[in-house]
Amino acid sequence: MAIQSIASGPRKSNFEILRMIAMFFVLCVHANFMSIGAPSAQAISDDFIPSVTRLFIQTVSLYGVNIFILISGWFSIKASVRSLSYLLFQVYYFGIIILGALTVSGVEQFTVGRLYQIILLHKSGWFVISYVILYLLSPVLNKFCEYATKKEFKAVLLSYFIMLFIYGYIDWSQEIGRGYSALSMVGIYLLGRYARKYIEFGHGGWLFIACTVLNTVLTIAVIRFDLPLICNSYDNPFVVLGALGLVVWFSKLRISTSGIINYIARSTFAVYLLHIYPEILDWFCETCKEIFLSSDGIDCLVRMGAFLLCIYSASIILDAPRRLIWNFGLGIINKNK
Repeated sequence: MAIQSIASGPRKSNFEILRMIAMFFVLCVHANFMSIGAPSAQAISDDFIPSVTRLFIQTVSLYGVNIFILISGWFSIKASVRSLSYLLFQVYYFGIIILGALTVSGVEQFTVGRLYQIILLHKSGWFVISYVILYLLSPVLNKFCEYATKKEFKAVLLSYFIMLFIYGYIDWSQEIGRGYSALSMVGIYLLGRYARKYIEFGHGGWLFIACTVLNTVLTIAVIRFDLPLICNSYDNPFVVLGALGLVVWFSKLRISTSGIINYIARSTFAVYLLHIYPEILDWFCETCKEIFLSSDGIDCLVRMGAFLLCIYSASIILDAPRRLIWNFGLGIINKNK
C-alpha cells in the first residue's frame, strides 16, 4: 500500500494525507469483518444502530485498497530497479525482524523454509504479490495511457469494468477474486489515470457520500433479506466509485507541503506489513474480537480506535531503522559509483 515512488518531483501533502487515511481504512477492514465477522440479520433487527455503524465503517474502510491503486494510476508508477528494490527491501525487512522476534519469544521456530516463504512474499498477504505484478506491467499500461485516444481509452475502460463487474462482483471468478488480484488492480490503475486526464469533477466529495450511503443501505438489505449479492468486495462498483470520489476530492485540496506528513506517509506500508504477517494477524484479530466482546457503544469505538492507532504508530517507529539502513546503503553505492 505504500507504493513509495509513484511520481517524480515533490510529494503532495494532500495525497500523502489521503494515503495515511487509506492505510487506517485497511486496519479498520481487518479489525471489523475480518476479526469480528459481519452482523447477522438477527443482529440488525435486535441491535440496529450498532450493526449499521459497523456496516458503515466497513463500507468506508473498503475504499482503502482502491485508493492506493487509484493514486498509483493518477500519478503513474515510475518503474525502476531502484524503486522496486526499495519496495521489496521494506517487505523483507519486516518479514525478517518479525520472524526474528517470534523466534526469540518462542512463538515461532526459525527455519530455512520460513525464510523461503518470506523471500517469495508468502508471508506478506495477497496485496504485495498483486502489486508487484501491477508494478511490472506499469510500463506497458503507461504507454497505453499516453498514446491511446480518449475514445480508445474509454472503450477499453468500459469493457474492462463490465467484465470486472460481471465476473468479479455478480458471478465471482477465481481469476478476479473480488478485487484480490493483479487483474483487478489493472482496471483500477487505468481508471485513476483516465480520471486525471479526462474527467472534470466539480467535487468528488458528493460521489464519495452517495456511494457510501447507497452501499451501506444495499449491504443492510443484502444481509437482512438474504439477497444474492456480495457487497464486501473491492470490485463492488460503489466501492470503486466511492474511492475515486475521495481521490478526486483530495486532489482539489490545497495543503501546504508538510515534512512531517510526508515523512509519516512514506512509512504507511509498514502498517500493513507489520500486522499482516500471519502470526501477528492472528493476534491482531483476536485482540480486536476481545475488545468488541468486552465493550460496546462509544467505549468500544474509542478502545478499538486507540488500539489501531497504537499499531499504526508502532509500525511507523519500527520502519525508521529500515529507512536509515536503506539511505546508508544507497549512500555507499552512490559513493562507489
